[in-house]
Amino acid sequence: MENFKYSNLSGQLTRDLSCYTCGIEQCLPGHAYGPTVRRGYMFYFILDGEGTYQLGNDFYHLHSKDGFLIIPNTLIRFEASQNKPWTYLWIGLIGNQVDNYFQNISINEDNPIFNFELGDEIHKLAEESILNHKSYPINNLKSTAKLYNFLDTFSKYYPCSKKNNSHIDNQDILESAIFIINSNYYDSQLSIEKISTQLHINRSHLYRLFKTRLGESPQQYLIRYRLYCARDLIDNGDLPFNVIATSVGYKDPLSFSREFKRKFGISPSEYRKYYIGKDLDKYKISDTK
Repeated sequence: MENFKYSNLSGQLTRDLSCYTCGIEQCLPGHAYGPTVRRGYMFYFILDGEGTYQLGNDFYHLHSKDGFLIIPNTLIRFEASQNKPWTYLWIGLIGNQVDNYFQNISINEDNPIFNFELGDEIHKLAEESILNHKSYPINNLKSTAKLYNFLDTFSKYYPCSKKNNSHIDNQDILESAIFIINSNYYDSQLSIEKISTQLHINRSHLYRLFKTRLGESPQQYLIRYRLYCARDLIDNGDLPFNVIATSVGYKDPLSFSREFKRKFGISPSEYRKYYIGKDLDKYKISDTK
């Protein structure tokens, strides 16, 4: 994606939510921006390289897959590394309701840094918004819809835990964990530890939530979801089993085959040979564990 910058200087902003700036830039070594303040919230996603972000008196050294938030009317400065200058994309939001949307997000002035290794979907939604503004510079309904989708998805990966009702807190955490698993099951590096870290909760607390609400551990849920996705791939195509294994997050096809048989009581090859497209209940194929 080539360098691109967009600034909405025309005044054609929707009242509730608008993108007032966005773009992507491959910075030169030592390239710096600021000190300055911005009028709206801005998300930055580091795609490659590294650099330093200063928010007030706090300094953060950031790398690829890290992101940072700029708070309106707050002094900021950031600078690309001399040796590994970063490439980043950004999207700036403004509108009467933006402050309300940020009440549902845990990224804020006190916690301005995030990692999107497990949230690549967020960066892709931001990129889609940028591409849309590149094609249609004036705000339109499609642009606004993409912004709402971006914020909604961001809130699922980084839910705000500062609510008065702990029951709501726990339900939000559970839903966010499930969302992260369902969105990233294909990633062989996905782990419950990474999910816990992203949600800023103890792994044992996440374990208790899953066991209490779903009757299974987070790891069991992840395995079950992967295997059902694998079964869907077998049902709907003729992909080799090693491709299916990697497509659902298994590096080792043999490990995938063992898990599949443990779950369904039959190996993937046997399933394809005898039962593809058939009624599973009729053939007594069900969860064995």
